Amino acid sequence: MKKILFLTLLCLINYSCSNDVDESEVVSMRVNHYQTTAIGLSPQLVLMVQEGNAIGSSEWSYLYEGISGFDYVAGKTYDLTVKKERITNPPADASTIQYSLIRIQSTEEIDADVSFKLALKINGENFVTGTSQLSILNEIDITCTSFCEELQTKLQDQDFVYGTFKRLGLQNLELISVE
Repeated sequence: MKKILFLTLLCLINYSCSNDVDESEVVSMRVNHYQTTAIGLSPQLVLMVQEGNAIGSSEWSYLYEGISGFDYVAGKTYDLTVKKERITNPPADASTIQYSLIRIQSTEEIDADVSFKLALKINGENFVTGTSQLSILNEIDITCTSFCEELQTKLQDQDFVYGTFKRLGLQNLELISVE
């Protein structure tokens, strides 16, 4: 009898400590037409997403890890169906959630005249790189025409700098104001 009780207790402990529980669900997600700047382990560009009931609202979340199987193209808003999986033992400082593309439901091309705001410097962390050709983290070129000097001065003097942009191409933005 003690053996049975011991084995039962051992099974319960093993089951309660198991990390192999499959926690996944299929969710709807919207991906915004531009990436934004953020600080994860280091400064980076991240996707802006809405999930489930938040789709269509003004609230966007940052997705640092991306979506497996999804090839993002700037200038388009995507409505997706994705698999959302909980990761039981992620690496240190990594997300506990992993997204995988199931299907692209729709894609909408966004007019190049639509403006949007990006943080260019957050709490002293500068996202603008380059000297003769400015860019955001060496990934997206900035055409600043009449705002280049003002931008560089604010990047030197302020801890927080924001720019409003319009899209010139896939990897090129036009700075239309700086604050």
